[in-house]
Amino acid sequence: SFEPNSFASLKRLNLLDLSFNKLNTIKLDYFTDLGNLKRIILNYNQIKSIESNSFDSLKKLSYLYLDFNQIESLSDGLFNELKVLAELYL
Repeated sequence: SFEPNSFASLKRLNLLDLSFNKLNTIKLDYFTDLGNLKRIILNYNQIKSIESNSFDSLKKLSYLYLDFNQIESLSDGLFNELKVLAELYL
């Protein structure tokens, strides 16, 4: 895992690959300041839960890779704010 807001200084970042990091949860404040992200790769972790609204600040996100995890359930509306999401891999 990593500290919340670990990527706050990377405001222009458009791709974030955190695959193979043994993450087990996605917290609300992990991606808060990364509004330019277009692609997040979170596959091949051990993610079991994703906090509600975790992706809400990612208005430009087009691709979200969550496959090869251990996700047990997803909250209603988790992806509602991802208006330009083109591909979601579970």
